[in-house]
Amino acid sequence: MTLHVAALVLPDEIETQLEELRNLHRQYMHYLSVPHITLYPFSMGTNLKTVVSGFNAIASHTRSFMLTLNELRFFGEPGNAAYIAVGYSRAFSDLHTAVFRSVQGIMEEATWAKLYEPGIITPHVTIGEGIPPDVLPAVKTELSGRALNLEVRIDSFSMFTKGVDGMWRVSDRFHFRE
Repeated sequence: MTLHVAALVLPDEIETQLEELRNLHRQYMHYLSVPHITLYPFSMGTNLKTVVSGFNAIASHTRSFMLTLNELRFFGEPGNAAYIAVGYSRAFSDLHTAVFRSVQGIMEEATWAKLYEPGIITPHVTIGEGIPPDVLPAVKTELSGRALNLEVRIDSFSMFTKGVDGMWRVSDRFHFRE
């Protein structure tokens, strides 16, 4: 089964701000270079055309919306990650639920995907993950209290596919109706 992720890709200027936050502890933070907010990860074999069709339908009924990236927070074990919290947005919640429902019943179930289900998901932008437990307190001290409070316009979502080489690539982009 091939692993896919539906995600919101953020503007390039967000990467510059993430780099500034990573600088002091870069050697301890693993991260994807594309700033994004995961909507839902899924494994799929032969039903990919059905998913793409469903995602196109969702995009055709969705208007662009604004998201606020606010304060810095941390996930503990097992990931030990630093992230930027995403402020609540009804539009994000509706999009997330639609994406989740569109892949239910046709995807391979993965235990870790449960973290992205409606009502459980913590929308966020990862700064870095895999921070060693002995370094995490120093990272928290250095980064705590920082806030971005950035407004970001979302006008599409993307599907990433993990290749046989282990690299993630955008395989499809779904533009909203505006």
